[in-house]
Amino acid sequence: MLLTSYAMFFLATMPFLFARDRLIGIVYALLFIYSFFSFLGYIYMPGYSETLHAYFGDRVGELGIYFVFASMALLFVINMALYKGAVVNGNQITKGVGVVVAGNQNGPTILWLILILFTVLTAVNYENLSWYIAELDEVPIQISFYILLFKMSSGLIVFCYVVFRMKIGDRYRKFVAPTIIYTFVFIAAAVKLGNRTDLAALIIGIAYFECAIRKIRPRVVVISAVIVIIVMTLLTLLEMNRYADSVSQTTLSERIIKNDYFAPAHVMLGAIAFNFIDPGEVIRSNFANALVRMDYPFLQKPVMDLFAPGVASRTASYAFYVFTEGFIFMGFWGFIYNAIVITGFVKLWNLLGCTSDPLVNLLIRSVIATMAINVVRGQTCYFIKYLYMFTLPVLVVGVILIGVRLVPRQKVVTK
Repeated sequence: MLLTSYAMFFLATMPFLFARDRLIGIVYALLFIYSFFSFLGYIYMPGYSETLHAYFGDRVGELGIYFVFASMALLFVINMALYKGAVVNGNQITKGVGVVVAGNQNGPTILWLILILFTVLTAVNYENLSWYIAELDEVPIQISFYILLFKMSSGLIVFCYVVFRMKIGDRYRKFVAPTIIYTFVFIAAAVKLGNRTDLAALIIGIAYFECAIRKIRPRVVVISAVIVIIVMTLLTLLEMNRYADSVSQTTLSERIIKNDYFAPAHVMLGAIAFNFIDPGEVIRSNFANALVRMDYPFLQKPVMDLFAPGVASRTASYAFYVFTEGFIFMGFWGFIYNAIVITGFVKLWNLLGCTSDPLVNLLIRSVIATMAINVVRGQTCYFIKYLYMFTLPVLVVGVILIGVRLVPRQKVVTK
């Protein structure tokens, strides 16, 4: 009954939040997905949680739902309260830095060169690609460069997709062919890596754009539902590729439930079960992991060592559900931390997309949306780390591709 109430609350509040701010709406939806399926499996199929050594009894499951429910409710209330009448969908905010799309005749050529570089590096490293090398801090520099380019690719593909969909610039048609080829190479690399989140990030970025230019109507809801089904199917296929040796022994329900979104929230349940509260560790871990090559444990490690010792490392773990951080920081009062911190970071993201040109805003926020899934399944340092490591470099490359120029605000002509 409690889980049903949580699901009904989400379904009732999601349209209101999504209608006002597509970006926080996407984050809100991902926060639900990464908790609901964990709770569904934990309560009704506890054997799945037992395989993770993360079943702690019915009471812990109830407390977990209450904690996430409270976090989501306060997140909704705060964001609705902050709504001041301007729908923050990227294509409607025209206040901020003065910019103009001047065009770049060499833009398509630059994109082709990036595509060739990525394709060559993918071919050279293809046999060595696996999900174990996906963490930049744990691999040699030469592999780090490839992984960096791979993780930037989802944002760059989204950027180019928006360019030719919205006919931005005078050479937008020239972006179509390299973008399509780039997408296929990226998907091939993602499948070989067994990387689910960056492929999902690509789909989410495109979904953000398509929703941002439309009003919420039944057709949009249907399209969104289809996109969710596609994402879940792709995640399942990639999960099967990652664990090809054992997939034949799993049932269909197990493949659906025990997916990318199943394990992370179990770290939160473990923190609740062992009453693991350490605000100092939250601060230290976020500071160190907002940087690179600091080799400081992620927050899931000290928690997982309590119920699955030796399993968590920087390259392998159950991942991390971002609401867990609130509990580690403040215990059950952490729902306040969760709502305030996540709202603050998303508002920071939105500020980056406040320029005088609505189409540039749409480009920026569509790229930013690709970060959403990575921060939901990680700690809050990723709001910063993914921003400066992947998103800002993509935006720099993007503005070069289409020739965005800064201009004084008074010279900007609003069409």
